[in-house]
Parts: sequence; structure tokens; C-alpha cells
Amino acid sequence: MKNRILLFALLTPLLIFAQSEKYPEYNKCQNVEVKNIEQCFYETTKELFFNEFKVPSIIENEKYKGNINAVFLVTNTGQFKLLYINSP
Repeated sequence: MKNRILLFALLTPLLIFAQSEKYPEYNKCQNVEVKNIEQCFYETTKELFFNEFKVPSIIENEKYKGNINAVFLVTNTGQFKLLYINSP
């Protein structure tokens, strides 16, 4: 019984602190409050992605409506690398 209590006491801090998440900070987000960093990260990433994403002319000409799934990687320098794209 003592072993279980000791094991629980040792593992509890690991479980609590293992789930913390830190978002990368863009220059735009450096002066943002801690509670708003996640939102700033997602908004800035979305803005940068749509600035880089070029819509093919055939999609604009045919007035396509629907979802396009894109899997991309953001490098350490902030560049987007497209890994996979799919649409119906």
C-alpha cells in the first residue's frame, strides 16, 4: 500500500506538467497577454497561410464552393511547406 502511495505521489507532478503547451511567438504576438497568445498564433498563422496560398485560376473561373484540406509544415524560419492537399 505504501508503494502505491509513493508511486502516485511521484507520478502526479509528471502528469500535471506534461500537458503544458507553448505556442511559437510571431513578432506580432510578442506584446500580447499570455492568455491571448494562442489566439494570436492561430490568427497570424491563418493570415500568413492565406497570403502564401495561390488559388488556381480554374477554381476561380468555375466558382468552386467547398472545402480544400491542406496539410503543411511551418519551418523554423516561418516558411510554409505544403505536404499534402486534397479536395472533392
